[in-house]
Amino acid sequence: MKNVSNGFVTSLRYFCLVGVIAFGLMTIVATGGGGGGGATENECGDQNLGDLSDPGKPAEPTRTETYPDPEIFLQYDDVNFDVFQKEMHNRTVTVAFANDFDLGNQERKDFSEFVFNTWAVYWKEFGGFPYDSYTILYGYDLPYGDVGAFGRGQETSSARTDYTAHEIYHSWNGNAFRQDGERTWFMEGVTTYYGNMRQQQEGYTYESIMNTFYGYYLDYCNAGQDRPLADMSMNDDDYDHTFVAQKGALVAYLLDKKLKETGHHLGEVARLIYQRYGIESVGRPTNQEFLSAFNEVSGEDFTDFFNKYIYGTEALPLDGSEFEWICHE
Repeated sequence: MKNVSNGFVTSLRYFCLVGVIAFGLMTIVATGGGGGGGATENECGDQNLGDLSDPGKPAEPTRTETYPDPEIFLQYDDVNFDVFQKEMHNRTVTVAFANDFDLGNQERKDFSEFVFNTWAVYWKEFGGFPYDSYTILYGYDLPYGDVGAFGRGQETSSARTDYTAHEIYHSWNGNAFRQDGERTWFMEGVTTYYGNMRQQQEGYTYESIMNTFYGYYLDYCNAGQDRPLADMSMNDDDYDHTFVAQKGALVAYLLDKKLKETGHHLGEVARLIYQRYGIESVGRPTNQEFLSAFNEVSGEDFTDFFNKYIYGTEALPLDGSEFEWICHE
C-alpha cells in the first residue's frame, strides 16, 4: 500500500474520529495559537530550572559505552571548535561548535545554555544520569555524519531545539534502557513528546507541533493506514517510519493527561522504567512491563487504555484543540 505523505490533504478528515472533531481549529498550526486552558510552560518550574550546578548527592556513573570508532567519536579541541562546558550533578556537559558552524557567538552561547538546561530538566525527571559525561558536537563534516547519537553524546549538523532535546532524552530512553524487540512506540513516541515540550524555535510552539502531528494522524487514519502502536517500528519500511513517533507522541500526551488525573505524570513512569531497566545494564522492557509501570505509578489500571490505543486502533480521543501543557512537578 502506498504511504500517505505528511502533506496529504483530504476532506475525509471529517470522518476519521467518532465524536466531535473541531477541524477548523487545525488552523492553529499556522498561527501557533490555541490551547486547552491548562498551564503554560512558564508556569511550570519543571521546564525552567536555571543553574543546577549544586547536585546534592547524585548517583555515581553506572554505565560505560563502547563505540565503533572511539578514537574519533565525540572528539574535539579548542582550536577547531568553540567549546562551552558546565558542571552539573557531578557530570561535565559539553557543547562544542565546529568553527565553520553557522551560528554566531551569542547564538552559540544561548544554544549551549538551552542544552545545559534541557539536560538538567531530564536529569530531574529521571533522578540521575548513568554516564560520566555528556557531549554534543555541532558541525557539517563530523566523522559520524548527521546523527551519531549514543548515551554519552551526539554528533549532528542540526541546531534545532526540538531535535536536540529529542536526542538528549534518548540518552535515557533508547540508550540507558531500550524498548523490547523492534517495537519503538515508547522509545520514539515519548521521546518526541518530550522534545516537543522543549521546542523554542521561532515560529513554532509545543501546541502547534502537536496539532501538526494530529493532522498527520487524521490523514493516515482516513486513508486506512493507521496501525496499532504495539506493531509499529522505526525500522519498518512498509510505511512512513516517522508515523510511530508522531502517533506515539500523541499517545504519550494522552497518557500524561490520564496520569495527571491521578496526581502523577509521565516523568514518574519514565523514572521507574529507568531505575528498573537502565541503571545497571541495558534493559529491554516489554509492553506488559510498561503497562505494569503505569499501573504502579498511578494506582489505577491502564489495561483498557493500552488495549484501545496501543494494541488497538481505536480513534484517539483528541479534537485538535486541547494540547494543554502538563506540569511535571
